[in-house]
Amino acid sequence: MFFDSRKPEIAELATSLDLGGGARVDLHSPFAAEALQKAAGSRWAQVLQGGGLESLAKETGSLFLALPGGSLLKRGELDRWMLQYELEYWKQVSPTSPETAKRLTETLFAPLDALRQQTAGGDGAWWASPEAVAVWGKALANEN
Repeated sequence: MFFDSRKPEIAELATSLDLGGGARVDLHSPFAAEALQKAAGSRWAQVLQGGGLESLAKETGSLFLALPGGSLLKRGELDRWMLQYELEYWKQVSPTSPETAKRLTETLFAPLDALRQQTAGGDGAWWASPEAVAVWGKALANEN
């Protein structure tokens, strides 16, 4: 979770949440950009470094979560119910291992993406084509 510690209500909210082992990162910390890059990618770190906290907060709010995979749950200070929901969810669910992610990319995501690109602009739903069903079926048979 990333937050602006210089806003008392944000700091209070940030310290009151049970992160289940997750880290709290003060956006005023000298290590905030590095932590942001590791958690959510270089785009957000560049926004923080280039435009400062004010520029980042315009896009993300004053408190946000970096989710597995690098996406952000923005404006946690406004949508507290969603923030709490995500925190509870991620305390119960483990992200896939790098090995599983690699296997799924090779056997499911990459072949489906290739099919999607081959059939772009075609008629019908590409994901329901016999070729796509064959990819889905094989992956499901091997994953269970």
